[in-house]
Amino acid sequence: MRADVIIAGASFAGLGVAYHLKESGFKVLMVDKKEIGDNRASTCGMPMPLAEKLAPKSILDSVDHFYIETPRVNGILKMPHDYCVVDYKKFCTTMFKNSGAEFMKTEVLGTAGNTVLTANGVIEGDFIVDCTGWRKALSKDPAKFQKLFSGIEITAPVDEKYLKRLNFFFDRSRIPGYGWIFPVGGGLAHVGIGGYCFNASLKKAFNMFLDHVKVKYTTEGLMSGVVPCTGMSRPIDNNIFLVGDSARQVLPLSAEGIRPTITFSRMCAETIQDISKGKMSLKDGLRNYEMKVNRSRLGFNTMHLVQDGVLNFPQIFSDAFAFSLTRTPFGGWFTNSYLAIARY
Repeated sequence: MRADVIIAGASFAGLGVAYHLKESGFKVLMVDKKEIGDNRASTCGMPMPLAEKLAPKSILDSVDHFYIETPRVNGILKMPHDYCVVDYKKFCTTMFKNSGAEFMKTEVLGTAGNTVLTANGVIEGDFIVDCTGWRKALSKDPAKFQKLFSGIEITAPVDEKYLKRLNFFFDRSRIPGYGWIFPVGGGLAHVGIGGYCFNASLKKAFNMFLDHVKVKYTTEGLMSGVVPCTGMSRPIDNNIFLVGDSARQVLPLSAEGIRPTITFSRMCAETIQDISKGKMSLKDGLRNYEMKVNRSRLGFNTMHLVQDGVLNFPQIFSDAFAFSLTRTPFGGWFTNSYLAIARY
């Protein structure tokens, strides 16, 4: 089998690349062992304008501010535009439909030259994009992390006060990282915590957090896993483009991955089209894509430093950070600087 562009992985990153290639005239083949839109592994929060552009009917709920709470400080951080939470399956299926790409449900086993090896045989392509997540199924460079940022989340009814905002909680006495409550409509919210820890301690901390916010545990929407928000890795490997979690394109501290992933997926798609038009060689195109991604590296590195401070320094650091965000002009500056990182 042959395709012009082979995309391994059919979640946000893969769908983003396919979507931005929709007018290229390429035969784009997406390959994933799961059906498109199955097995949500994201809280699915993103800027409202982005969701309205890509899949408006997938929007579940939206808010115009963040609420930040620590044991000593709580306050509101206004955003310049609304943030929303989307229905994962509706968002993904809409993106796929609008991309015009083809899909093959099979397991990706590896790559050799300009081919992708799958459980259903070999696929040959001119361009290969790895969007398989932090394990990087097509990369010859194994996924290595100094630390694993683990998370666990459920979908449950919450107190009404949490339904009008995106809520973040920083309390080292209960959580080895931070907690969140993202409203999804109908009195429900995605409720979770994450941090540098093993699943056993995470589950204990999760129960403490649920008690604190008065949410009853349920298996509805239960998910857990690793979030690669520990700073970007190289977005290329030999002749392969890497997008999304494969290149750790998840913003530290906020763990926001969809917005930067969609931004970098567009860069990848534009580079592929420039190569195909003869504007540059594949080698130069890969370098060009890496150069574009690296423009956001300072922002990612800065957020990583702040994340390490919140997760590793004494609680007073988080208290001071929350105070400065919600009670001083620093909050507005920080918000604008944050949104400028990997701006779509």
